[in-house]
Amino acid sequence: LLALAGVGLYQWFFAWGVARTSGFAAALLNSTSPLFSALFAVLAGLERWTARGAAGAGLAYAGVALFVASSHAAEGGSLAGNVLCLLSAATWAVYTVAAARIPGRLSPLQAQFATFVGGSIPLFAYCAPAMARQDYAAVSPGTWAILVLSAVVPLVVAFRVWTYAISVLGVSATTSYGFLVPVIAGFSSALWTGETFGIEKLLSAAVVLAGLALTKSGRR
Repeated sequence: LLALAGVGLYQWFFAWGVARTSGFAAALLNSTSPLFSALFAVLAGLERWTARGAAGAGLAYAGVALFVASSHAAEGGSLAGNVLCLLSAATWAVYTVAAARIPGRLSPLQAQFATFVGGSIPLFAYCAPAMARQDYAAVSPGTWAILVLSAVVPLVVAFRVWTYAISVLGVSATTSYGFLVPVIAGFSSALWTGETFGIEKLLSAAVVLAGLALTKSGRR
């Protein structure tokens, strides 16, 4: 479950989603993972919602619906890309909740190793034909550098820190820091890719983040 949710399906959904939407849209929709984590944790009986938490969840879902509904606009990304990013958020939530059950059974390093090995097998099977056709000599040094950084920083380093944080802080506290992702991604996307931000885009994003914050404060 960790392998498929954390690597096999998550990476597939996110890679295809990012290719079809904007950087900020991908980051915002992927940041709804805590919302899915809360829902799965409540359904599994690991946590429970108060009235405020349930209201926050409803508000966040409304914000997501508003954001996805604006996908027809060029600045909002495509509908297909946004839906794929939502699916990646849901699979990451499955990984997060499942990882909370690991402490005492596997060390964070063992869990990460099992996740990467098990999740990479279906990815390699899917990507093998395209990898065989790829003209590697035509890839620029800058692209190779980005590839290495995107493997080492968000995968190797971030997975290790994330798993350790869950074992120490728990699911709820750890996922709270995910609110910073769309904020940082928004500044980065505007700076490096020239992404623009219309009023509808900013308002729906604000509704999503407000709902997520309310949800987090209403969980036990």
